[in-house]
Amino acid sequence: MLEIVKQINKTLEIKEELLQKVTNEEELINLLSLYIQELINKDFEHLLWLLYRIDVGETKVKKAIQEAGPEKTPKIIAQLILEREKEKIKTRKKYSSNDTNEWIF
Repeated sequence: MLEIVKQINKTLEIKEELLQKVTNEEELINLLSLYIQELINKDFEHLLWLLYRIDVGETKVKKAIQEAGPEKTPKIIAQLILEREKEKIKTRKKYSSNDTNEWIF
């Protein structure tokens, strides 16, 4: 859980004191949902930029918004962000290796 919280903090720049209170995924999704709702209301362009930066697929976001409706949109986007950040962590672990014997140069 700590690893995903660090990744979210790095990517979204949410206040660290808010993220420190998170103890499970449900709390994290709720916090992200509130943040996303604030961005929808105050700075939608920044939200779009963040989604692009995180690499959450535009098709997934559009589909989620159409299927969920406005009241559930922040939570669904939060889940998509969390899913993508978990994928990034998993990929980094998979390809990070201290074994330099495999490299020629």
